[in-house]
Amino acid sequence: MNHNLGLSEPALGSDSLEEKYLLEEYKALRAEVLNRENIDDAVQRYALLAMAAFYAYILKDSTQSDVGHTLFLVPTAISLYTLIRIFTAKMWFCKLGEYLKTVEAYAYRSSGLGWERFLEGDADITRVRLRHTIAARSFWGALLLLNLYVVVFHP
Repeated sequence: MNHNLGLSEPALGSDSLEEKYLLEEYKALRAEVLNRENIDDAVQRYALLAMAAFYAYILKDSTQSDVGHTLFLVPTAISLYTLIRIFTAKMWFCKLGEYLKTVEAYAYRSSGLGWERFLEGDADITRVRLRHTIAARSFWGALLLLNLYVVVFHP
């Protein structure tokens, strides 16, 4: 995929405004990625804790009359939200990766370096990233199905 950023070839060894801007943009995007990963990890952790707390409350005495059937929808909503968040995060990371490859292609045009370009050529890293994505989606998908099952079949 050839993206034209509209950048001209800078003079050898010059610190052009374009290069400075790209470097700062790259730093900002990298910080954004790290921040987003930390937030996504925290969301998943707190979603699990919230679901456990709801089930602990709901199931502590299932004969209580004040525990309504609709209360079981809360863990279902939490797992659905988390699953959707995982899908959208993956799309966002892929799109950002495409852009960073374009920036790296310009910045490292003579050496062929760049993290995103390196990852693209490493089949082992690609497989690990894919397995992680599939595992996270499968885990939250299974939790969603389990919660739906409880909603439908709980007395």
